[in-house]
Amino acid sequence: MANLCSKLRELDDPQCSLLLLKHCHVPKLNHLARTVSPRDMSEAATIHDLLTRTTFTDIIGLDRLEDTKWNQATLKIKFGGFGLTSSEGTAPVAFLAARAHTLKELPIRFPSMIEQLNDFQQAGPNNDTTGSVLHQVASSLPPESDSGDEVVLHHTLEEMIRYPKKLQHRLTTDISSLQSAAFINETMEEKDAARMRSLQGRGAGAWLETIPTSDKHALKENEFRLVSCLRLGVNLPFSQLLENCDCGVQLDKEGYHLLSCKYGGGPVWTHNTLVSGWSECLSDLLIHHQVEPRHRYANTEDRPDISFYDVDSGTTREADVAMAHPWSKDSIKRAATTPGHAAAKREERKAAK
Repeated sequence: MANLCSKLRELDDPQCSLLLLKHCHVPKLNHLARTVSPRDMSEAATIHDLLTRTTFTDIIGLDRLEDTKWNQATLKIKFGGFGLTSSEGTAPVAFLAARAHTLKELPIRFPSMIEQLNDFQQAGPNNDTTGSVLHQVASSLPPESDSGDEVVLHHTLEEMIRYPKKLQHRLTTDISSLQSAAFINETMEEKDAARMRSLQGRGAGAWLETIPTSDKHALKENEFRLVSCLRLGVNLPFSQLLENCDCGVQLDKEGYHLLSCKYGGGPVWTHNTLVSGWSECLSDLLIHHQVEPRHRYANTEDRPDISFYDVDSGTTREADVAMAHPWSKDSIKRAATTPGHAAAKREERKAAK
């Protein structure tokens, strides 16, 4: 495992390195976790997680990673993380899921073992019964909050045994959701909560799962490390080079103002990049289109970003790209509690024009 991670650090493409880390290194202990008790797996899982953490830190170009940021990275992508699942945290769940499969199949194949399979009703800190492993899973969960958005682990032992299919995935998803909610509600300032909620919006983590099969799907090294830092909410790699925005405001090192201030150029650059991307997609699909069709709107500046011919309806359609940032003054309150709120409000204002 150490050899693989050292090779990943040497790659000059951090996007590929992270994909290989997530899909080739992180799951390596899963089979052992399903067949070896969590107590016996503890030391190996801790070492594996440490290796994952140091490799990830190197890939995104940071010198060190705080515990809170690493905890975020271990969340599933749809909950604002990087999908680098913790082996130590997953071991009890994996073992429990494998035991549920066993408890369902063995009585069918070996009826004489039925009496020996009642250990799922037992619980205790010093044995490896299904009950004790379930106790480990429950004890790893964050405390309940009053926010009303926590997910309840509704799986009973009987249900697990009756429906063991994809049980490990279902449990880890529930746990990741609980941890994400606790992470936001207990440890974050308002702007960081808004960032985390926006990361849970639809498609917000698609770039982390995109395979760079062509230049159009690939991010350059500095681009990938920049967006990774923005997702984690850590200081940007070049933050020490920046002092004040063109509007006169002192720039924060996390890049919030840089992305949201129209005078700094961030929203304009992002807008133009998205328009260019949509244009390339339409070209790949051989759909006739125009970017900012001036001939149809010669007497006004209110023109769409793209017009294209819709073959199905036989008409010309128009599309507009609108930028929003969850840290904007009119969005941060709701953005801190509702995924996608800033984008939805921006869409409403755009449509009203």
